[in-house]
Amino acid sequence: MKEQQQTKQSFFKKHWSNIVFVVLLIIILIPKTRAYFQSWVVIPLIGSPEILEQNEDDALADYNLVLKDLEGNRIHLNQSKDKPMLINFWATWCSPCIAELPGLVELYDEFGHRVDFYFVSNEHKDVLQKFMTIKELKIPVFNPASNIPAFYDTNAIPTTYLIGSDGKVIAKAEGMANWDSDRVKEIIRNL
Repeated sequence: MKEQQQTKQSFFKKHWSNIVFVVLLIIILIPKTRAYFQSWVVIPLIGSPEILEQNEDDALADYNLVLKDLEGNRIHLNQSKDKPMLINFWATWCSPCIAELPGLVELYDEFGHRVDFYFVSNEHKDVLQKFMTIKELKIPVFNPASNIPAFYDTNAIPTTYLIGSDGKVIAKAEGMANWDSDRVKEIIRNL
């Protein structure tokens, strides 16, 4: 009995790194666990979005965008002129999008009264509604109801912009970012 226990301990001592590797590989290969893994492990390691230096020459945000909420109501982005806003382009099938979503939801919960939030996806509203229900999310999700202006043109999702009330981009991230960071919160508090 004692010999069998020593054999097991010896096996784990020799192969612990292989066991950890296999477990992590399984976690990463399964979509549901991958998103959870990314949100709790990867996001804190990647840091905050890029905070941009403000110049007088900076291009101003393009407010020429019409969105449609999940109930079919049309929203014109120009209603956010002279207000700070955060626009996140994302998709329910995008693991990095899902991984950064908890931080954005926290930001929305804390600053939704001070900043206009727009979570924009090209997916069908039924897909979005189902996702929102399953994840129990209460965030403002929209579909584009007009062409997306070149100002927001990107080949990556998620892509997120934090825009000041003066229309200048304060922070931007193409790809996953930790939007729930102390630095981003401090910037929003000072808007």
